[in-house]
Amino acid sequence: QTSGPKNPRWPFFSEFVNYLVDIHNSGEPFDMHWTPITEFCTPCQVNFHLIAKFETLQEDQNYLIHMSGLQDIIKPEWKNPAKGYSTNKLVASYYSQLTKMQILQLYNIYRYDFELFDYTLDGYLDHGTTEATDRDDPTT
Repeated sequence: QTSGPKNPRWPFFSEFVNYLVDIHNSGEPFDMHWTPITEFCTPCQVNFHLIAKFETLQEDQNYLIHMSGLQDIIKPEWKNPAKGYSTNKLVASYYSQLTKMQILQLYNIYRYDFELFDYTLDGYLDHGTTEATDRDDPTT
């Protein structure tokens, strides 16, 4: 793919993941946009009573409104429902570009975020490809 002002070349997702892994392995600090949350905002220093997740935002929103006793004042409303791919389709789209090893390396960087916010590796590895070995390469 050629690049230039009219046709910039953006990194593929797998290239971005390799970059993150390289930065992590070198010990250099991450840019704040992809620093693990556990390193960036020290969430363990705050006594949270509720953590809302985007995947369950409508349910979490209703819970918070009712727990606060505000159901007569605040009505849940979705003004900008998502258009396009679901989260599962986006995950499949991006993670299918990675090898299982890249997914494990990425998980290693963000594993404390996964643990803190109750996510697991389940499903992610299913999308990854198996790296080709020399014996799988018909040119060798």
